[in-house]
Amino acid sequence: MQASTAQTERSSRRPAGLVAWLRVLDASLALIEASVWKLRDVTEETLLYAREDFGRFLDELGLLRERADFERARFARLGSAGLALGKIAASYRLHLTKAAFLSRTRAEKALEKLHAENARRFRQLAESEGGGFLKIGQLLSTRRDLLPEVFIRELEPLQDQAPKLGFEAIKAAVESELGGSLDELFAEFESEPRAAASIGQVHRARLHDGRHAAVKVRRPHIRETLILDLELLGAFLEALRSSLPPTDLETIECEIRRALLEEVDFALERERTERFAAALPQTRGARGPAVIHERSSEGVLTTEWIEGVKFTEALEAAGDSEKIRLFELLIESIARQILVDGAFHADPHPGNLFVNEEGELVFIDFGCIGEISPESRREYLRLMQAFLASDRESLGRSLSRLGFETASGNPGTLLFFADSLLGMLRDPERLQNIGSAEDLTRELEALLNAATDDPVVKLPADFILIARVFGTLSGFFMHHKPAFEPARCLLPAISEAMMKAG
Repeated sequence: MQASTAQTERSSRRPAGLVAWLRVLDASLALIEASVWKLRDVTEETLLYAREDFGRFLDELGLLRERADFERARFARLGSAGLALGKIAASYRLHLTKAAFLSRTRAEKALEKLHAENARRFRQLAESEGGGFLKIGQLLSTRRDLLPEVFIRELEPLQDQAPKLGFEAIKAAVESELGGSLDELFAEFESEPRAAASIGQVHRARLHDGRHAAVKVRRPHIRETLILDLELLGAFLEALRSSLPPTDLETIECEIRRALLEEVDFALERERTERFAAALPQTRGARGPAVIHERSSEGVLTTEWIEGVKFTEALEAAGDSEKIRLFELLIESIARQILVDGAFHADPHPGNLFVNEEGELVFIDFGCIGEISPESRREYLRLMQAFLASDRESLGRSLSRLGFETASGNPGTLLFFADSLLGMLRDPERLQNIGSAEDLTRELEALLNAATDDPVVKLPADFILIARVFGTLSGFFMHHKPAFEPARCLLPAISEAMMKAG
């Protein structure tokens, strides 16, 4: 009986002890399991941080490598561009010395040969380096009023030339800027650019809703490149200062620098594109593209795609009446922009002007815009009225109030320049009379003589871009010589400006 009781007690204790032991074992296993999972979490978290740190390290290393590559390219650019510009400047200064020992005929022939050689040098520089040199070359290619014809012929191809960015670079830039894959962002995206410029390049695309779009992608490091190029061009102009007529080079350089650097600011260009899309149709037959905001960012600007042909191509294909209509439309629109809106397209070269299928004049690329204050607009309006009325006394007063100054304080040189710049608006027959390079040379010599006798020493900043526009228009007129009266196209803008001014 006692044995049975003891056995029963041992049996009852055994399960209790076993259960306790199993509980301890379970708790230990649970602790071990928790520790393992914790260790695993910590390990994974550590590895994650390590991967992120390593990824950041690789990104920083890539940025460092990219920056190093850019700096190497920058120094190479400094050397090659500086050498090319130095050769051009030195050749002209040397010519001035040599010309003193040559007959007039031989000196003129030597200068023509030198123009051809330097035009080729600058074109090659613009093509190889792009950036600011390409932009300046495109600007100069329309200035028949400033440059010999050999320069125009050499630089004209720059209007459509710029080194293309590879599609992979464009794809990476668009995806990074817009935050998604190219397939998510666009239904179609053409790999070949429709236009490649110094600031960026444009690709045609189609959105998922069916709209066709022009996608402008900014070039990497373009701002730093432009700054370097402008410094080189400034040094180039300084080297040529003694060979140039006395003028307000500081204001000219400052305005060109401001205008070019604004072109790389796509946020500013987006605002301007919207502004002009609303304002341009006020001139019947003119328009600009609408912005597509959901596909635009700091480095990408997307607008509606407008089919058309270049303004110059439309002129070449047009009959006399259509050519006159297009010129009248261009003058009226630009006059309205300057006198009424106070903001004007300051880079109307052939690549930025199109004629669409409906015959409308289409302005694109609003990176370079001139701004005019209401006070200056009223003074330019008075100046235009005085000029068309041949009121030289009022014209001189307006020029002085706008901020033009000559060395003597007399308005003679200013009046001479105004007549050369705007004379075609009052006397369209002058376009027909400039029939040869000799005629144009005589006009340019007269301008240089006036500038030398009593130089213009101060220019208003807003006039720099206005002169740029009128210089481009002069190039169009001299080449195509349309038989029409430009002054008549100004009347709608002048009348509206007068009403707006009260």
